[in-house]
Amino acid sequence: MMSGRQRGFTLLELLIAVALTSMVVIGIMGVFRNMVTMYADVRQSRESTIQLRALVGILGDDLLTLAREFPFTGTTGESDGNFLRLLEFVGGVSLERQEPQPEIKRVMVTYSLTRIGEDEQWTLMRGERPHPSIFDNKDWEWEDSPIAVLQHVDDLKFFYEWQANKEQDFCSIQAGGIYPLFVRLEVALRHGDKLSVHSLRFPVGRRL
Repeated sequence: MMSGRQRGFTLLELLIAVALTSMVVIGIMGVFRNMVTMYADVRQSRESTIQLRALVGILGDDLLTLAREFPFTGTTGESDGNFLRLLEFVGGVSLERQEPQPEIKRVMVTYSLTRIGEDEQWTLMRGERPHPSIFDNKDWEWEDSPIAVLQHVDDLKFFYEWQANKEQDFCSIQAGGIYPLFVRLEVALRHGDKLSVHSLRFPVGRRL
């Protein structure tokens, strides 16, 4: 009676098995990486949609409560640096959560674009502080702490409309001057390779 011998794997067979296993693992990792990237883009896009809706309320209220007895400055454009001021005016909406002087109703509002850290994209910031002509106590200071209202900005421009279908991208109005009827915001948001463009139009000074 002959006894059979166990036959092991040859070195070539082991190398082929390792290579095939590596290819399968690399493929699975690639699919997983794409899924993570896709999920991150979708999540960021959803966050931007929520931020845009919030911006409609914040900027809309700021422009609706704009005080016409104070100057209004609005511009747009590009900057080679990390900061660009776009809007500056006095309004009647305060977003400060801890106001030492809650009776102050007028605040100087600024909207600006800034790059945070090494991020190539812009973030739209909103800052506020008491206007010097409103606040009598010159010794008291309110630190201007801007808050981020819109992230992932690839490009952003403001346009000012005094007549229907006639816009310009800059205005500087003295106190008591003629204010634009509408301010339009045109913004491009980027999430990975996806670029979305949004246009928002706001009436100016309807409540005061």
